[in-house]
Amino acid sequence: MARWIAFLAVSGVLLSQTPSYFVVSMVDQANGRGVPLVKLTTVAGVNYYTDSDGLVAFYEPGMMSRRVFFFIKADGYEYPDALGSTRMMTDSGGVIRSPPIICSSARRSTPGVAGAPAPAI
Repeated sequence: MARWIAFLAVSGVLLSQTPSYFVVSMVDQANGRGVPLVKLTTVAGVNYYTDSDGLVAFYEPGMMSRRVFFFIKADGYEYPDALGSTRMMTDSGGVIRSPPIICSSARRSTPGVAGAPAPAI
């Protein structure tokens, strides 16, 4: 009986600890808005994609509280670094705003947005 009580006590402590995610924000240099579908890949080959606000919630127990190297790729955008990569300190609960990514020479256009070309019909 004492074993079960000890087991349940330890299990309760372990389950009550929720992980603190590291948040990465990817923004467009031109308008300061978050860029969706930016692919961040770790050296271990784990892929993360930004949501519609340009955010990634990162939590890998073996990679927290250390510098992690990310390859960054986004269709229609270029990352300022020549390799398209960066290193980030992944502190639990931390938020980092990555350097702005730049629209590539093949300009992206969004129909219905002021100043964007109208779609061909």
